[in-house]
Amino acid sequence: MTIPLPHWERYEAIEQINIPAPDGKSVPTTIQVKVPAWRDPVDGEIYFDGDSIRIIDDARARAMGLLTTDELKSLRINLGLTQQRLCQLLKIGEKTWTRWEAGRDRPSKSLNVMICALRDGKIDVPYLERLASGQGQPEFQKVS
Repeated sequence: MTIPLPHWERYEAIEQINIPAPDGKSVPTTIQVKVPAWRDPVDGEIYFDGDSIRIIDDARARAMGLLTTDELKSLRINLGLTQQRLCQLLKIGEKTWTRWEAGRDRPSKSLNVMICALRDGKIDVPYLERLASGQGQPEFQKVS
């Protein structure tokens, strides 16, 4: 890892991470996570780099019961799918999975459940492809 400024030193910070309630309106839980950081010995300020931010985001995701960015990417690669194709199969916006893998956003808890089912083999890609093609959709009859 490159030192951002020559006089900065490596530091291990303990960061307080707020875990929001499912409704998103309150913060009932706070967890502590040790993260590598940089400290400016001149003013004592602590700075996080990209690795630190990823550790914090992954800890928050785990505490919320969501898959991490690395888990999402690994799943997609293991399935042999592009981000675009996976978005088509899950019926989500074309850039949504990209934002999830980059850590700029997270799947909702309900989508996370479906993605976990895909990861755990409870549903598979051929099943999603049948649904995407319109096959396997339930037939509804008009009731007079």
